[in-house]
Amino acid sequence: MSNVHLDINMKSGPSQTTALHEAAFIGFEQGIHLLLKHSEIDLNITDQLGQTALHYAVQRNQVSSLRVLLAAGARLDLSCTHGRLPIHTAAMYGFEKCIELLLSHRQCHSNNPSELDILWTKERLNNQSVVECAVVRGYDRQLQRLLDVDTTLEHKRRKELIELAVHWNRQDCLQSLIRRGCPLTDNCLLVAVQQRKIDLVRILSAAGANPCLDNGQNPSFLYTANHGFLEMIPFVFTLSTSKDCIQQALFLASSIGMHEKLRIAISHTLQTLLSKKSL
Repeated sequence: MSNVHLDINMKSGPSQTTALHEAAFIGFEQGIHLLLKHSEIDLNITDQLGQTALHYAVQRNQVSSLRVLLAAGARLDLSCTHGRLPIHTAAMYGFEKCIELLLSHRQCHSNNPSELDILWTKERLNNQSVVECAVVRGYDRQLQRLLDVDTTLEHKRRKELIELAVHWNRQDCLQSLIRRGCPLTDNCLLVAVQQRKIDLVRILSAAGANPCLDNGQNPSFLYTANHGFLEMIPFVFTLSTSKDCIQQALFLASSIGMHEKLRIAISHTLQTLLSKKSL
């Protein structure tokens, strides 16, 4: 391509895009190849919002465009004015092939000269990393792939992941995070109880989430008693629950006419726990 009288990086339009931006956005692979032959092409030039051609390719799930740009050395560690990397956009929309391509180039110096950890870098709009985004969106397969490449095992230190899965009611993601050894927090079971997510309560209880405080108080148990969630009693009542806490629960249940039903539920659960303990 001749460069006579041609500014290959000229910006135009309200978004101040270049020919490379537009070609990447519409998936014009042949056009991208032609533009890349120009000696003065700027692979990482940005538009008005700080977005590169890589951002544009990902926005439309243009896998071929993305592949060509990455092979040419386009940087994947550059964020837009909102702090969003190309992989953030791919994670947000569940574009798995784009994610895979970006992950495969994350350790290439030309693509990631700053050696940015793209798994855990947070964008500013939602204050989420791509791993957190996968949890929030409920993309379990995407989440597992991201954790596969987390060689530092950072996810085993991130307490917020389980909390996000509970808050957004992402059962599959919650199970995956538990299997991967993500830490359970003291609050996650209580949140599941308060939001009446019994499936999540069951999963968390089986995973060893402890509803009791060191002093024997059991906030999750008290909440179930106060609101009549008797179906949750077997999952939130433990042998560590203090007598004082049990008395409080019975009093709370009395105010909604469920004193006797709660007493029976506690009795049955206690018998089950004691029989398991004796085995």
